[in-house]
Formats: sequence, structure tokens, C-alpha cells
Amino acid sequence: MLPLVSTAALLATTTAISDQMRRGLRAEKSPSEHSLLMLPSFVDRFADELPAPPSGRYFAIDLGGTSLRIARVVVRAGASPDVWRREWAIPEPCYDTDNGQLLAWVVERFAACFPGETRPVIGLCYSFACRQNNIDHGEQIMWTKRFRGTGLLGMDVVQALRDEFAKAGIDAVIPALMNDSVASLVGAQFVDPRVQAAVILGTGTNCALVEDVRNVETLPAAYRKHGERMIINTEWGDCALPKGDFAVDEDGDLDRQSANPGHGLFEKLVAGLYIGDVSARIVRRIALDSETLQNLRGIGDREGAFDGAVVSAVYNDTSEDLGGVARVLEAAAGVRETTYEERSVVRDVCIAITTRSARLCAAAIAAVACRVAAGRSGGDKQGVVISVDGSTFTKFAGYRDLVEAALAELREAVGPALPPVELTLADGSSATGAAVCAAVFADAG
Repeated sequence: MLPLVSTAALLATTTAISDQMRRGLRAEKSPSEHSLLMLPSFVDRFADELPAPPSGRYFAIDLGGTSLRIARVVVRAGASPDVWRREWAIPEPCYDTDNGQLLAWVVERFAACFPGETRPVIGLCYSFACRQNNIDHGEQIMWTKRFRGTGLLGMDVVQALRDEFAKAGIDAVIPALMNDSVASLVGAQFVDPRVQAAVILGTGTNCALVEDVRNVETLPAAYRKHGERMIINTEWGDCALPKGDFAVDEDGDLDRQSANPGHGLFEKLVAGLYIGDVSARIVRRIALDSETLQNLRGIGDREGAFDGAVVSAVYNDTSEDLGGVARVLEAAAGVRETTYEERSVVRDVCIAITTRSARLCAAAIAAVACRVAAGRSGGDKQGVVISVDGSTFTKFAGYRDLVEAALAELREAVGPALPPVELTLADGSSATGAAVCAAVFADAG
């Protein structure tokens, strides 16, 4: 059986996520209920109500699930910012957070890029959930994706990074900590103030949206208010979904064997780190139950080889003999001499998992759009602009079409309660957003 996502499942998912966002903002939880974290970001200054950030050189450190990005942003009055970026894959030892190498490696990369900077102003874009009590302080809640161990858990990651810089003789000023989805939203708004939410859909997934401060009941008493609105980090990768036709046994197997069992269940259904793994597991199960698909029984033996990029290549092979699938199977899984039937099975599975991912993502986007529209003047009569970044959305040919088709299906089923949704590409805006926040909040007090 391959997973499906019916219209009924789309509607149930949208309703469930909407309810969890509401409860998360109110911190309404009980042992039998689940709510999203809906973490306050303390980013409460916006491009449409502020002058441009002060002129100068600002920096961004963007630590994601598989890569580190470092950026320098030069802001000049009356001109577009000049952005320089560099990116590295995170080395394998850094995934073990107990050895203390991760932040040391980050500082080493920064110092190598900017050897003359002794007091840089840095915005920290951090892809892991932190409970913040202000813009420049956040205690890490959990590790996700491939990271393991207890390093930094419960610690203020901003101070930990400052301390690591100090060891290198650098007096780093870090006035702003934000999740990657929050930074992406800031960067997108810097270009287009209409944007009210930002989705990250790459190795992992998350979403941030603009919320009225009065609705955020989890803000601490010491919160230093700058405006009436605030960006909220939903942490939607951890949302609980209703039972539906989209679940397969392999989802549970993947979760149990992951670095964070029981967490990130939505992320494990939609994000690039997982769609290849679950596809390989399904193919292997089908092959083991068949007498004619023997060449596919070893798929998944190479850990991490069958990834989102492989799924994309298989999904987009429309050749008559599926020769592209054959080449991908040989390169990624070491499977040679496949039959057309075997290649067809692999493609059918990848299509099903890709479609499931896109449709569930669309249901979550619809919930966010309804939330944004309901909280502003004009309500659902206006469209909602949402920026999207991440390789699963931006580099996977055909994925965006699936998301937009599901949104259209939802709007037909829901009616005017779901406003029109305009999806725009963020194009790596998180680094720019982090640097912009560093500039805006450096003297905010």
C-alpha cells in the first residue's frame, strides 16, 4: 500500500495545525492534547515601519541541519545591501554535540573568513528550537535532524557562542538570535514588506509568521516591547497530525530509529532528510514481498544514500524506459541491471512520497494563511504572501506545482475562509535577515 493524502485528510490536517497554533500561543496543554511550541522570537520591528538599518558592516552565522553559512552584509543608505556569503557542509564529528566541537568549528570558519574583525556585530540564525526570553538570549530545547547528544541543551546558545569567540580573541557582539524561519521572514520582508510568513522546506522544515503581540500569552513579564507585532517561530515540524490515509508502517520505523524518536513527526513526513529514507524502506518492503523484484531488496543498505535529491531525480524521469531511474539506482544504491518493472516500482513510490510531502505541506501553509488573514484588518478578503526557502521546494522540479495544486483544492473545499495564497521564493534570505536583525537590534536596548 502506498500513502495517499485525500481531500478529507488535507482538511483535517489544516484544522489540526490551526488548533495547535492557537493553543501554543496560549500555552494550553494537557496530557491528552498536543500543541505547537509557537515560540516568541522577540523580533518585533519590521521593515514596513522602520527606517533602513544603520549603515555599516554586519555579519550572519546561519547554522542549519547540514550546512553552515556565513555572510557579511554591507548596508549603505539609499542602496541595496551588498551581501557576501560562503557555505560549508557540517563535518561528521560536529553532529555529536557532546564533544564540544560544533561551536568551535563555527568560530574557526568565521575567523578564517574575516581575520581582521575583532568586534563583529553578528546575527545568529539557528535551526534548532530555543526558548527565548529576549532577542539576544535563548536556551536550547532539543536537537533535531542528524544531531545527537546533550551538548548545549538547556544552555543560552548566544552566550555559548560569545564564549567560543572569546577563546579565539574575538569580542563578538551578538544582539539577535533567531530561528532560520524567523530570519528568512525578516530577510524576505526586507525585500517585500507584504510577506507575512516564511516557510523553510529543505533538510528539515519550519515556519514563522507575524502575530499580534496581544495574542502571545507566553511572553515573560520582563519583555521589552518595541512594537505591536512579533514574529513567532511555530516549530511546525513537531505538530501532531490526525490519523489519515497518508500513514505507512515505515514512518514508525523511521521515527524509532531516528536521533529524536517521538519528535518532529510532521518534519519526518515532508522534509528532504527523510523522504528518501522512507521511500527506500517502502521499496525494500515491496521487494521482499515479491518474487520478481529481487534487485531492489538491497535498497537502503547505504545509509543516507537514498536522499531527497535521489527522490527528485526519480520523480522527474519521464523517459520511456525510465533510464534515468536506472542510473540513479546504480549511483545511489549500487543496484545494477534493474528491470523496467523494478524501475516503475521505484518511481511509483517516489511519486507517492513526494506527493504526500507536498500535500501535507500545503495543508500546513493553508493553516498559517488562515491564521494570518484572521488577525489583520481586511481579514480573508486579502491574499496572504508567504515566502518559501529550502532545497526541497526550490530545487525539486515539480514540487511547487504539487503544493499549489493542493492549496487550490483546499480553497475550493474550504471556501473564502482560506484566503488566496501567493508563494514567493526567499532565495537564501535567512542570512540577510540575520544580519538585518543584528543591525536593527544592536542598539535597541
